[in-house]
Amino acid sequence: MLNLLPQEDKKKLVTDYKLRFSTTTAAFICILLIVAIVGLLPAYLSRRSEMQSLMEQKQQADAQNSEASLQEAGRLAAENQVLVAFLGKRVDALRQAPATTAIIQGVLDKKTNKVTLTSLEVSGNQVSVRGVAETRANLIAFHEALRQNPLFKNSILPISDLAKSVRVEFSIAITLP
Repeated sequence: MLNLLPQEDKKKLVTDYKLRFSTTTAAFICILLIVAIVGLLPAYLSRRSEMQSLMEQKQQADAQNSEASLQEAGRLAAENQVLVAFLGKRVDALRQAPATTAIIQGVLDKKTNKVTLTSLEVSGNQVSVRGVAETRANLIAFHEALRQNPLFKNSILPISDLAKSVRVEFSIAITLP
């Protein structure tokens, strides 16, 4: 092809073309960025306000939880103090009360061959002794032997248990001091 343009004009034309192309490309990119910003700005603002709202709700919930936690901790501390006081009283009462093994051993020490025990129940400061005596005299002797022990001085043998003279079924109620 024939070169109708001189070299200098050709160079100038190429630089003008490159300049126009660069300017058009830069303008297109700027317009694209502006459209993107305008398009995404409402979503960004919406998310931002939603995040702020959630953060405020979280702070309010934390404040309420901490107040509620402090109140709950205070209530539990008060309940624990009452429970500790109650348990302290129970422990003192149990220390003062005779041991169950001492009670059982005390009853078994007074038992003779003529008296058979069927049950021995210890509940708090109440003791119930049930059994069968061969004769009324054996039962009375067993009851008197029990009453000689200071723990069992408040023992009660119902008169109805003395109605039979042989194979006497009995139930002795003992109130511990």
